[in-house]
Amino acid sequence: MNRITGGKLHVKINIGGPSIVSQINVAQIFGSDKCEVRFYECGGKDNNGQYLLSSLKRTPVIIQDYKHNDKPTPSTCVLSDPSYNNGLRKRIFINSIGAACDYSPEDLDEGFFSSNIVVFGGTALVPKIHDNLTSILKKAKSKGCITILNTVFDFRNEKANPATRWPLGESDESYRHIDLLISDKEEECRLSGENDSLEALKFFKDKKLSSLIITNGPEDILTFSNGSFFSTTGLKKMPVSGKIKNEIKRVRTGDTTG
Repeated sequence: MNRITGGKLHVKINIGGPSIVSQINVAQIFGSDKCEVRFYECGGKDNNGQYLLSSLKRTPVIIQDYKHNDKPTPSTCVLSDPSYNNGLRKRIFINSIGAACDYSPEDLDEGFFSSNIVVFGGTALVPKIHDNLTSILKKAKSKGCITILNTVFDFRNEKANPATRWPLGESDESYRHIDLLISDKEEECRLSGENDSLEALKFFKDKKLSSLIITNGPEDILTFSNGSFFSTTGLKKMPVSGKIKNEIKRVRTGDTTG
């Protein structure tokens, strides 16, 4: 990292990750009187872990299910290119799985499966959960849970098999147990093994995926639903906020990731 950045220090540090960020948003919007939001994950006892816990304690998220071990807290170094795509910027992520490599399906108690909604955020960074997703999703659906999966770049499988599509759990049966899949264009192409979004959509439809959201940086968001969870729709486009794009160009900070 020192070689890549030329010794520069980070501009800022913040809570990140596709699971906890969405959980904090939900908890803050609805408040603890309307819903309970519980965070399941594993971290270390290092400075990053202390920062994460002290930050989470200032939110309504319930962290009693957050576990610790002696490995480093999972973290990501984010490098942002301010000139990419006419000033709309681009991110590159360098991730350390750390303590999350020990988190397993046995750490998901019955309280997890008694939830109304279970969200699997960035499971590719939690290997034992990711490799057993088919069984976990199937159990969640048998308990009546709504299942949401939002993906991240699967560094592990990309490194192991760059010429083949990424697996999701023990088999493709995972997809039929997902009520909503949220992915970016690159991730959905690597999961499906296709080169464009329309071909990828055919793959997901064949696998009986209920509904799908595909993001693509500053470009239009694509959505689809087969009617089993949301109302039936064909492929639809939703725009990214023009106000946000103009603000990014004006103040030259941030980007349209997420």
